[in-house]
Amino acid sequence: MVNGLLCTTLRPVGRDLKSHEVRLDAADGLEWDTVVKCAHVHELPKVRAREKLGPVSPLRRREIVRRLNACVFGG
Repeated sequence: MVNGLLCTTLRPVGRDLKSHEVRLDAADGLEWDTVVKCAHVHELPKVRAREKLGPVSPLRRREIVRRLNACVFGG
């Protein structure tokens, strides 16, 4: 099993992000704007986590960790 975060296509393009969300885009190897929802960590079978669309940039990884910590520790 592995931990995973829900990612969804960002629609409409101009909407504001919620406090537990991080935006990913072409800089992260994606073809369209995507939202990572950090409020809930999902446990998934490892075989479902094989496909990799692109490397998430270090800046975005730090932001995801910051949002995860805020959801878990309230900070």
